[in-house]
Amino acid sequence: MNWADVLTGSLGCRFDAMENDRTENRHDSSDRLHCECGRENPGFARFCQTCGKALVATMNSAGRAFHPAALGPPVEMTAVERAAHLFVAVESAWGGGPLIGTEPLQLVLFNGGYALRTAVLQIDAFDRAGQRVFGVEKVAVDIPRGGRVAIEVASYEIPEPVQRVRVSLVSAEYA
Repeated sequence: MNWADVLTGSLGCRFDAMENDRTENRHDSSDRLHCECGRENPGFARFCQTCGKALVATMNSAGRAFHPAALGPPVEMTAVERAAHLFVAVESAWGGGPLIGTEPLQLVLFNGGYALRTAVLQIDAFDRAGQRVFGVEKVAVDIPRGGRVAIEVASYEIPEPVQRVRVSLVSAEYA
């Protein structure tokens, strides 16, 4: 490992922390950064405590930075986890609410913050017992500020009826 790579951030670790309720001066003990080496680091860490790699995704990274004039979320939408000002509504791809739980799903995203592109989203679905039914990653190419974007999860990706869907931001770029 080259320390110049660490200092310039060319070696990166995956971010895995809840950012929705976090403020600049408060670090909840549940906020954790997981490095690709497997080490769990405090949410405020900038470098891995084991390998020294830069923890590149921070509160100021795309999709996680709070906009000073954020647009409010539509009433029917819920917050996307690990994101600032990104909201989602889940419905049947055929329109309206899910019918039987195995039909294609449409996720409608609303961005009330900075315009984003290449937003990678982790979509996890759970059954009535709370067991994870499936997990897929989807990419939203462009999510403009104030815009709505639809992403579909095909029926062949849904093996069992779905009761609840959780959407998390994995990564994004500023548009």
